[in-house]
Amino acid sequence: MKRLLKIFERDLKNSIRDSMLLYILIAPILLALLLRAFIPAVKDLSIEFGAVKPIDQTLVKRIEMFAPITLFDNTEKLMERIEEYDDFLGIRVKDEEISLIAQGNESEEYLSLASDILSYSLNPSGSSFTFGETELGRKLPPVSLYGFVLVILGSFLFGGMIIGFNIIEEKEGETLKALRITPMSNFEFIAGRSLIGFFAPIFHAFVVVWILGISDFNPLMLLALTISGSLIGIVFGFWVGVISTNQMNGIANMKISFFVLVLPVFLAITLPEKSHIFLYWAPTYWTFISVKNLLLQLQTWPSLLKDIGLIVATSMIFVLATFKKIRAGLLS
Repeated sequence: MKRLLKIFERDLKNSIRDSMLLYILIAPILLALLLRAFIPAVKDLSIEFGAVKPIDQTLVKRIEMFAPITLFDNTEKLMERIEEYDDFLGIRVKDEEISLIAQGNESEEYLSLASDILSYSLNPSGSSFTFGETELGRKLPPVSLYGFVLVILGSFLFGGMIIGFNIIEEKEGETLKALRITPMSNFEFIAGRSLIGFFAPIFHAFVVVWILGISDFNPLMLLALTISGSLIGIVFGFWVGVISTNQMNGIANMKISFFVLVLPVFLAITLPEKSHIFLYWAPTYWTFISVKNLLLQLQTWPSLLKDIGLIVATSMIFVLATFKKIRAGLLS
C-alpha cells in the first residue's frame, strides 16, 4: 500500500508541476463553470406550442401572433415532441378550459408567460379561464442534464490522460527502466498509477454537481458509477502512454481515442432509442445511460448493479484487447 500511495503522490505532483497536466486536472471544473454560466440563457428561448388536431383556427391565428404552434395528428406524437430536449409546451382545449402540458423543468416565468398568451388568445375580451398543467417527469433542464453527463464522462478520460502523460514522461526520462530493478511488482505499478484515474473523477463528479446546483441524487450511487466508469479512462490512459513515443505523439493519440469513446454518447443523445443496440459495445454508452437515470431519479440499486456490470464487462473487452500491448510497453 505504501508503494501504491508513493506512485499516486508522484503522479499528483507531476500533474501540478506540469502546466498541461494541471489544465487536464481542472478542465472538468472549468467546463462545469462555463456550463453553469450558460444555463440561465436557456430561459430566454422563445415559447413554442403544440396541439392535437382538430383545433379552432381562430385560436391558432391568435396564438401565432405571439408564438409558433405546431399541430399533431394524435396525442402520442405531441407527447413525444414535448419530451425532446428543448422547451416545448403542449396545449389541450376543451370547452372553456385549457390544459398546459409541460416537462416540469421550465421556469415559473416561462409558464406564466405561456399562460398569459393562451388566456388572451382564448378570450381577448378578458374573461377568466381555468388553466391546468401536466408534468412528464423530467426535473432537470436538458443543458444541466446532458452537460453534467458529458463533463463527467470527460473527467474519466481526463484522468486517463494524466496517466498517459505521466507514462510518456517516464519513458522519455527512462524512469520505467529504473523501476524494473526495484522491488516493485508490475501489479503494484499498474495499481498505483491507476489511483489518480479513480480519485480525480470522484473529485470532479461531486464538485461538478455542486457547481451545477444538482442536489436530488443518491451520492452512493454516483460514487459507485464514478468508480466503475473510471475503468475505461484508466485503460485509455495506459494504452495511450505505451503506444506514444513523445508528448506530441501522445496528444494526437489521445484526440483519436477521445473521439472514439465520446462518439457513442453523442449518438445516444441524437439517435432514436431503437438504434441504441449498435452502441452496446461502448462502456461510455452504459455510463451515460446510468448517470442520466440517476439524475432523473429513475435509478434503482438493482438496475444500477446491472449497469455497473455492463460497464465493467464492456471495459474488460478493451482490457483484454490491449493488455499484452500495455504490459509489453511498460516492460520495454
